[in-house]
Amino acid sequence: MIKIEVAAATTELQKIIAIEIEANANIRQAIELSGILSYFTDFPTVTLLEACGFSVGVYSKAATMDTVLQDGDRVEIYLPLKQSAIDARKARVQQKKARQKVRHKKVRPTRFASLHE
Repeated sequence: MIKIEVAAATTELQKIIAIEIEANANIRQAIELSGILSYFTDFPTVTLLEACGFSVGVYSKAATMDTVLQDGDRVEIYLPLKQSAIDARKARVQQKKARQKVRHKKVRPTRFASLHE
């Protein structure tokens, strides 16, 4: 038997469950045994995690559901990205450009404006 942790999080809830599992168990078996998905109503079943855009890893390193676990590993379930980092940056640049176009140049009154009227 080996001791591992299974972790998952959303913006509202973070959960880490410590379990003991047979040696040579894989990530899929660990997730099923931990029952962690029952805490998250928006998560699909274990068999549909990858198909729905979720990914898994061990200590922040990407892995597959068939990855064999070692004693002390922490399995992490990652939510699908809503937007890639590149697309998010492009959107921020576009927003900044749009804001700059809306700004009007301030007209400074001349020092002797009253003399010319």
